[in-house]
Amino acid sequence: MLYTLYGTDFKKARKHLRTLVDSLLKRKPDANVFTLTPLTFSSDRLDELVGGQGLFSEKYIVILDGCLQDPLVKEDIFLRIKNIAESDNVCVILEETLDAKSKKILEKYSEQIKVYEIPKERAGKVKNPFAITEAVGRRDKKEAWIIFRKTCMEGASAEEVHSIVLWQIKAMIQARESKSALEAGLKPFVYTKSKGFLKNYPADSLDSLYKNMIRVYHEARRGKMSMEEGLETLLLLL
Repeated sequence: MLYTLYGTDFKKARKHLRTLVDSLLKRKPDANVFTLTPLTFSSDRLDELVGGQGLFSEKYIVILDGCLQDPLVKEDIFLRIKNIAESDNVCVILEETLDAKSKKILEKYSEQIKVYEIPKERAGKVKNPFAITEAVGRRDKKEAWIIFRKTCMEGASAEEVHSIVLWQIKAMIQARESKSALEAGLKPFVYTKSKGFLKNYPADSLDSLYKNMIRVYHEARRGKMSMEEGLETLLLLL
């Protein structure tokens, strides 16, 4: 059985997650709860949890927290989406954003899908999203920090800026691993720019930045730090 919770108002989404899990545990008090993130995910572990069963027939509740933000992890999950939906165990997908294709797939297979969006009148907007991506691509931490502070002062959320920066980092990784824009799944302009930025990130520094961006995302969602604080720290350490 599959449940999907997503939206920019992740505080409400996470609150619903806790309510949902509590409700499921009342019906199945012996169920075991497992959480997988992009950093802890493995396809073998997911197969085990979706298809397995614990001792004395207790069920599993599997939370996939932000896993669809990683392209490779998302691919593994969607290859198994039918099995996940048909499993006797419960799987809950929790995301902040979903692309149109992912929404369509999840709407088809989810027992229940809930959306929690911040009202438009409360949401800020990044006026020039390419400014921060250019600074990050050049690895200009001073410029990136200045743009970030200015953007937040103009009313945009740190979560929105994080999504934009993460998009650029992913594009650079895709460009690095591909021989063409078509293979990378990027527009030619984005591919060329991202390819050019790679010279500023030697060795495994880009992969390290990506992992830290994912870590900040999850720590902010769990209330361990604010997204603004976490992202600001990463930009200053570019």
